This record gives sequence, C-alpha cells and structure tokens, in this order.
Amino acid sequence: MKRYQRVVVGGLLIAGSLGLFGCSDDTPTVTNKVKLGMGQPYVAVGDVTGDGKRDIVYGDKKGVHYLENLGDGKFDEPVKVGGDYNLGHGQIPVAVGDVTGDGLEDIVIGKKSGISVLENQGEGKFKPLE
Repeated sequence: MKRYQRVVVGGLLIAGSLGLFGCSDDTPTVTNKVKLGMGQPYVAVGDVTGDGKRDIVYGDKKGVHYLENLGDGKFDEPVKVGGDYNLGHGQIPVAVGDVTGDGLEDIVIGKKSGISVLENQGEGKFKPLE
C-alpha cells in the first residue's frame, strides 16, 4: 500500500507520494533528522526564517517545528516554535502564510480545540496570536 503525503505550497494543497519524511521505501527522504513515529503529519513549506529560502514546517504530538533550509537540498535540525502544545496523535494540519499582513510568513495549525496562529516575530521566533 502506497502512503500519500500532503504539502501546502503557497496556499495550494498538493497531494502525492512525495517521500519527504519516508512515505515510501522507494522514495528518498529529504532529511533523517526528524523521527515522526506513527502517523506522519502534514507538512508545509514557506520562508519562516526570512532568508529567502523555503523552510519545512510540521506539527506532531511534541509541538510545531521548522527545518531551516540551508540550501543545496540540506536542512538544519528541527526548531520547536510557539511553546508547548498538546497536539495529540496523528496528522496535524499546518499551513504557512502571512496572515497578519506584516510581510512575515506565519504558521497556522489546526488542533482539536480550533485553529491557532503562530505569529512570526522574525529571526525564526514565533508567538501565539491572541
């Protein structure tokens, strides 16, 4: 059975066997720095660090993280953002985009209690939007 991953790119949802996080054995992974366990999360791409390169953002039961794009297909270690969230198990919906209108790409996540926005403060720092 083939597994499919969903990726949000500039507001478009793309579904397919992308293999970003080991979705199938025959597709190479981008990074092995993420250990996701059961239930691969949704991933999104966007420039959350403000350096002009698209980073990878994901949410799992441990919280929301991004992998900074170092260029040449390489990514840095996961960085946890926005504090501690009990996101539960399974697939955590996540999207990236400037929802506050300040020119910085924010992170939007869906959780059991509703939708949360992690406002980009610049330099890879985020805070929950109140």
